[in-house]
Amino acid sequence: MESVERKVAFDVAQIDSGDDVVSKAIIVWTGKDEQPWPDMSDDRIVEQFGTETALDLIPTVNRLAHEFDESDAVHRIRDLSEAADDAAKRFRLLHPELSEESISALRWCYAYRWK
Repeated sequence: MESVERKVAFDVAQIDSGDDVVSKAIIVWTGKDEQPWPDMSDDRIVEQFGTETALDLIPTVNRLAHEFDESDAVHRIRDLSEAADDAAKRFRLLHPELSEESISALRWCYAYRWK
């Protein structure tokens, strides 16, 4: 039996350009279009994709969300909406493999956090 503490080898770069599983996982994780405000939930990823796939997806989604949040846009731009747009623009350049909808979901979380 494989240990739950196994090293996760799944990475965004391993995804075929047509595959949007990580993008879908980001959207599911944030609760975008299902929750009234951002509600990041690993449990929703497990429910949507199953335990085995979730073990690979959750660390990837968390890493990408953390990377998005590293944007210093809110410290450089006074208007929150513009700052969130700037953070999304930067992230989009770093991760063109992700869907616009998933980047929008991360933008939504970023803006809400800095509200």
